[in-house]
Amino acid sequence: MSEARLAELATLATVRIGPVQDPRALWGSGFFVAPGWVLTCYHVLGERLPPEGDGRLLVQGPKHRCAAKLAYRPWTEPVDGAGAGPEHDLALVRLLEDIDHPCVWLTDRSDPPGRLRLYGWRVGNGGQPRSWSGHCHSNGTDGDHGITLGSLHSIPHGASGGPVVDQDYGAVVGVVKARRRHGDGGLAIRSTALRGFARAVPVAGETALGEDPFRELMRRHDHWHGQRSAAASWARAQEELGSAEAERSWRPDDTLAALARVSALPPPADRGLVPRMIEEALGGEEIWLEEPGDWREGHGRLRERLQGRSHPAEDVVFLHYLWLVSQVHRDAAPEESEGLERFVRHRSSELGPKGRSVPDSAYLPDALRSAMAAPRAAVPGQDAAALVVELDPDHYARGRFHWRVWAWDAGVDSPRLWAEEESGEGATLEELPHRLSAPLSNAFTWTDHGSARARLEFAVPTEHFDLDVHLWRSRLVARSLRPHPADDHPFGVHRQVVLRDLHRRGAPAPEWQQRWSLTEGEQPEALPLVSLANRQLEHASAGAVPLLCRPAAQSAGPLGQVLRAGHGVVLWHRTAHHAYGCDEACERFRAETAAMLRGLSGVAVLPEEVRLLRERVSRDDARAAWAEDLALLYDDPRRPIPEPTDRVSSP
Repeated sequence: MSEARLAELATLATVRIGPVQDPRALWGSGFFVAPGWVLTCYHVLGERLPPEGDGRLLVQGPKHRCAAKLAYRPWTEPVDGAGAGPEHDLALVRLLEDIDHPCVWLTDRSDPPGRLRLYGWRVGNGGQPRSWSGHCHSNGTDGDHGITLGSLHSIPHGASGGPVVDQDYGAVVGVVKARRRHGDGGLAIRSTALRGFARAVPVAGETALGEDPFRELMRRHDHWHGQRSAAASWARAQEELGSAEAERSWRPDDTLAALARVSALPPPADRGLVPRMIEEALGGEEIWLEEPGDWREGHGRLRERLQGRSHPAEDVVFLHYLWLVSQVHRDAAPEESEGLERFVRHRSSELGPKGRSVPDSAYLPDALRSAMAAPRAAVPGQDAAALVVELDPDHYARGRFHWRVWAWDAGVDSPRLWAEEESGEGATLEELPHRLSAPLSNAFTWTDHGSARARLEFAVPTEHFDLDVHLWRSRLVARSLRPHPADDHPFGVHRQVVLRDLHRRGAPAPEWQQRWSLTEGEQPEALPLVSLANRQLEHASAGAVPLLCRPAAQSAGPLGQVLRAGHGVVLWHRTAHHAYGCDEACERFRAETAAMLRGLSGVAVLPEEVRLLRERVSRDDARAAWAEDLALLYDDPRRPIPEPTDRVSSP
């Protein structure tokens, strides 16, 4: 009865979605993924509910009926329903009532599945919705997050959004997306696409899952499963499957118990910790197409690495990994770390002499010890993660730019060439946001860690310093910092966006390094440049931040002198008009900027202060209106942009 128990668990957690006004109408399917939360396809709801409104819907299952609302939509809109990538077609629905319901078990693995069973709802005779399921095999993958389904079963209308269950491992590995227009089979979205919900867009002011919806959703999912009794758990069904997974020394109930404790820990401060811990537990270097980024994913990758290996102490390997995880946050989260460590100790004691090979606190590799002792800086500064986008004008095709994206995950000695233009034809300013959408989005998954979003730095020649790059977003160029129904928030609202001088590539000049070292530890002070800059620059204080009340295009002379004098931090107004010289608007701009600088603890927090001002503008805060066109050059010589021919490591 193993597969029968698995089918019962999946069927009880699969729901149908429709309008509140008509309980018999069927829009599509979904499934309970955490207490109070349903996962489905965005296309099931996107055309039927207002994009930013408080649209209500009805969720119904075999034993449950509850009002709900669309709470989170994909981080970037699909181009269209058919052509969008699978990762852009997931949505989270929040129940509006507190009911007791089951939840599916989401796999922690990333490897492609094989034997599958799909669940959902369809319209039966007389128009009455009825539950449905069908068997098939996965016959391939589609991109990073797509599963192509074999031609053993047709997918009925209404099943989109239902769960895809791996029959070999007893876990949900995806979401039903679409059937083929001609012939049987279809496409499913792998559960790995959920990681993109770290940047999910809240609908109608939704805040229930905090700043990192993916991590909070998985925390609640793993915690719920950790509280289930053995008889009613997915672990029991996995044990009864009698698969190779269930027969291994690291049992399904070990996985549920371990991940319930891991879910209580903060995320890794350094993404590179997780693969290093896996390698330490396995005792050798591994090959990574994509490195795991969190503790849960690391556990799944460890299972994949052990798949097919003849390892006499598999449970010891897992306990070794979990012990290392328990040590990371002993100071920041002592109770949670101690809970995981107790689990490791208890499980080790069951192994007899074999359990003695699990390390104790006296053993910790030096590389991991130093990484754990120096987590990612929370305050923007030298060690903050950053992405640099080079925009190099084509000297022969006017108006076109060649681009290159560099990524610093942490520290100043870790530049990675993440992506670059491949066509050699360049792109216009109108095309650049579209061309950069995919590489930037992929890079952000590497450099962003929860609410700690990487700074976005645009390196351009000085003649292009007035570009409105802070208004760019994933798909289109926004019209203003103030929100518009058709626009997502531009980059400058939710992450630091600064400019850099493209001509400063390579080894930094001595005057640039010297000026930066002087400014870094000083109280910032506005240095308005109202006339020739030479004399003012000669007598500038250590904390001086040059301030221009007019666009860079109208300040070529003073701005050139500022850069030659070594200044790496400059502020200016991108759009001010000066047909007849300075006026009262200039005085107000200087006064507001000077007051802002006086309130800062140092230059290092200036990028975040500018971001906060832009966020206030987006909320229509009149007191921040003066900063709508404020531009910031923040050019750190400790992290110079590599020369195009430099050899650097690539992910």
